[in-house]
Amino acid sequence: MLQTHPLPDLISVDQACLTSTTDLPEPPRPQWTSDELLGAGDEAHIVHRGDVYRLRRTLTGKLILTK
Repeated sequence: MLQTHPLPDLISVDQACLTSTTDLPEPPRPQWTSDELLGAGDEAHIVHRGDVYRLRRTLTGKLILTK
């Protein structure tokens, strides 16, 4: 007689595989201070996919990124 495995057992194996990969820690992301990006000035240009974006520091110390 042919034995079959119930479907819930197969699903639980798949879930175990998925949870084992999501428990890995994320790699650290690059981080810069606004002073590193802006230097002594209040504006920097960032090129992304051929477009130039302007990052500027306002008089109140906030950052604005515009295209």
